Amino acid sequence: MSLRLAAPLLIALALAHVLIQGPPPLGQVLAYGLGHEAADYRMILFRDAALPRTVMALLVGAALGVAGSLLQHWLRNSLASPTTLGIASGAWCALVAATVFAPALAIDGGFWVACTGGLVAALLVLVIVGPRGMAGLPAILAGMAVNLLFGAVAQALVLVENQRVRDLGLWAAGDLQQNGWGEVLTLLPLAACLIAVALLLGRPLALFRLNVEVASGRGLSLALYGPVIAGMAIALTAAAISLVGPIAFVGLLAPNCARLLGARTSVGELFGALVVGAGGLLLTDAIAASVSTVTRDIVVTGVVSPFLGAPVLLLILLRRRLADRRPVAQAVPVTPGIAPHRIVAILAVLGLGLGVLAIFLGRSEAGWVWTSPDSMAVSFRWPRVLTAAMVGVALASGGVVLQTLLRNPLASPEIIGISTGAGFAVAMATVLTGSAIADPRPVSIMGSLAVMCLILFILRRGHHSTLGVIMMGIAAAAMLDAGLAFAISTGGDEVYTFLGWLAGTTIYADANSSLVLLGSVCALGAVLLALARWLDLIALGPEVAGGRGMHVALAQMALFGLAGVLVALATAAIGLAPFIGLMAPGFARLLGAGRARMHLIMAAMIGASLMIVSDWIGRMAFYPIQIPAGPGAAVIGGAYFILVLRRRLS
Repeated sequence: MSLRLAAPLLIALALAHVLIQGPPPLGQVLAYGLGHEAADYRMILFRDAALPRTVMALLVGAALGVAGSLLQHWLRNSLASPTTLGIASGAWCALVAATVFAPALAIDGGFWVACTGGLVAALLVLVIVGPRGMAGLPAILAGMAVNLLFGAVAQALVLVENQRVRDLGLWAAGDLQQNGWGEVLTLLPLAACLIAVALLLGRPLALFRLNVEVASGRGLSLALYGPVIAGMAIALTAAAISLVGPIAFVGLLAPNCARLLGARTSVGELFGALVVGAGGLLLTDAIAASVSTVTRDIVVTGVVSPFLGAPVLLLILLRRRLADRRPVAQAVPVTPGIAPHRIVAILAVLGLGLGVLAIFLGRSEAGWVWTSPDSMAVSFRWPRVLTAAMVGVALASGGVVLQTLLRNPLASPEIIGISTGAGFAVAMATVLTGSAIADPRPVSIMGSLAVMCLILFILRRGHHSTLGVIMMGIAAAAMLDAGLAFAISTGGDEVYTFLGWLAGTTIYADANSSLVLLGSVCALGAVLLALARWLDLIALGPEVAGGRGMHVALAQMALFGLAGVLVALATAAIGLAPFIGLMAPGFARLLGAGRARMHLIMAAMIGASLMIVSDWIGRMAFYPIQIPAGPGAAVIGGAYFILVLRRRLS
């Protein structure tokens, strides 16, 4: 990208950005520039709000763009970014935790807190996939797992300490509004120094881009330059997030757009990412400022960026024809030496036993108590237990279908965005209506089916590309995070009611809703069992299935639709319960489930047991405080995901 074109472009965007904010008359600006006092409040707003906001957008966009380019050079991975590697999520979670437990540290040392969180997230991804896995899709999968883990922790903190976290205000949603030049002057020297150093590292970055062996052979010290480059990227990300909050997609899209615009050298790509990041964030913030003038609440930049970034990401992937069609891993069933029907019987007894314990065994002020069947406590507990079990069945069944269709045992409703799409739809409906949704199921189903349609489109254009589907999940997760942050920053008590639901709680379950969910899940499960032969054929490959007379596209659409409705029903019932759709099929496979029918049955039973246990622990572990089942399931499932991914890459 030419400097001659970049400078006028940024100047034009900056002027447009200032004009959108409503500057004072030009005469007042010139008079102030000549030393006169501010004429009225418009000049003060222009001086202390409009201009700092424009400069902050330039700085943050440039910092995130350069951070993404550094990561992509270092890892030789065009999908690496602070968002996809979990760095931004780790930094944000650390700041939320510091706000709750050490407010003074969050205020005085926010940058260092964010750096620590980002570093922990990056190290966790590195531990999961190892140095060799950082250059491929496994690093992105690990980053999504880390995002879900840190997101679950942050969400739990929001629920427990909502009054303190509410004080974070619009910052949590990614806000560029300024009240003076203090934050700009804080970020400017740090970002300028780090970006200048990055532009001087052209040769090391070029060698990293080529190959690790080539870089070592030409005398590049990987042990020195690797941590330096990673540290610079983390520092740039932390500096931006600590001041304006999380803003998605800039670090991912800016380097890719720079290459599409013709950047060929490492320095050229860094400079292009700087310009695209700064200009893109200026444009995004200008749209946010314009929309805010016609809406009830202020719409911040972090909410708008996923809506602009997700379509651009999709276009980039489609332009590349989604060439990465390899599954991440192959699922190999393990035969434990016990007949499958006996395992099913054991799982059934185990599930029933756990259900009985969850209904009758509980805590009170006197300690642990076995409740009598006619107690009022039982009448409140059994709908919750039944709801948890049916949610586990629905998510596990949907996970089996998705893993079979994508031929990837690491796929799950959260990883590819179906659950998050449902949650995002309900979140936005709550914000737009200003009240809690009485029945979130229709909205949830529409959100899930919208994501399903996009996935089907990607699969048809990309010929069963794992990469495209995973990136769709990243886009959906970013949009949900933005929607939740916007809800927290602008909503009232109804938003925190919604957050409690979204975290995976059965507290709102009653007899009628649990029985309706039972009937719906059983009916859809029966249809899936009837179509088990389709799953067996598709598992062999589309070519084999087509050769056996199957209409593959129609079968895929039907099975994807069934999985989407199951996941939507589960999400509507209790909110998000991450990784249940990943763990249950995996455990069933370890128990010897081979054919689709047995896989569905075993996974459904395991999923029900996992959800019953998660819900019971959430109700009893910190009695009388009740913790939603979602964060616990996310922590357990995230650990499982990490172990499985680590094992398959070793």
